[in-house]
Amino acid sequence: MNNMSKQRLAIMIAGAVGIIAIFLPWASVAGFSGNGMDGGDGWITLAGFAAAIGLCFVGDQSEVVDAKFKWGIVAAGAACAVVGLINLISVLSEPAVFGVSLSPGIGLFLTLIAGVAVAALGFKGDEWLK
Repeated sequence: MNNMSKQRLAIMIAGAVGIIAIFLPWASVAGFSGNGMDGGDGWITLAGFAAAIGLCFVGDQSEVVDAKFKWGIVAAGAACAVVGLINLISVLSEPAVFGVSLSPGIGLFLTLIAGVAVAALGFKGDEWLK
């Protein structure tokens, strides 16, 4: 069995971090928190990260991702990053009620970072990880 390319492995790790982040707190208020699955956007990011990971298993795993699948990985990662960014902006722009404000959680930051990482690694990971 051949070893997996560094690019594919890095994409899979970033995607796995993104999937874990879905279940971590995305926002909290007054001691209560909600994760990505509570609002429904977690399903979008779950599908995106799972698709990126799945595309890493297509073709010869010892080689970098083929160009036609590379763009699918980039699109999936970018979509996850956009969902994370939109949610982060939404949380940060929510007005305080009775002096209590909504705070972004670690899961939301990790979702955004993992989405950017998956997209970047899909796009240039073959060059960066030689």
